[in-house]
Amino acid sequence: MNHYINIKDEKFDKFINLSFLINRICYIIMINVFQLTFYKELKFMIMIWNRIEVFVGNSLQKFNEIGHILSSNGIKYDYKIVDSTSPIFFGASNRARTGIFGINTDYTKMYYIYVHKKEYDYAQILLKS
Repeated sequence: MNHYINIKDEKFDKFINLSFLINRICYIIMINVFQLTFYKELKFMIMIWNRIEVFVGNSLQKFNEIGHILSSNGIKYDYKIVDSTSPIFFGASNRARTGIFGINTDYTKMYYIYVHKKEYDYAQILLKS
């Protein structure tokens, strides 16, 4: 035999409906706040297809200066450092094959800085001044 208790309490039903409604409103507010606060960051995500190179060089000091200028003015940037003495994907490195005797190690690394293409003009203005 199945014994179910069937209680019809209007106050309990109203409380459940009200708590569900409050929960739903809080969820909607939370999602909207999340979208508003992180939309700016998502809008200027730097990907391969929407970035432009603003600096290429061998100077670590200049690389750091440009990175500081961009970050202090609120421009997000991406960077890449390529070391010519590091190993190639499947082979030995230049250093392993020929050594580094006579090679100026100041020029073995190339530094690249990229910004979003929508912020490129502003970055150029900052870097020229």
